[in-house]
Amino acid sequence: MSGPRVEIKMKISANLAFFAQFGSEYEAYCARSWRLIPGVY
Repeated sequence: MSGPRVEIKMKISANLAFFAQFGSEYEAYCARSWRLIPGVY
């Protein structure tokens, strides 16, 4: 099963893993910013 949805989910997961290295700074950013899909991503 592949397609645009799977590719987008993989890209989002890769981005989240990258930004997680910034620790509390990234967590603070997430707390004050909108998400692609509120409550999900």
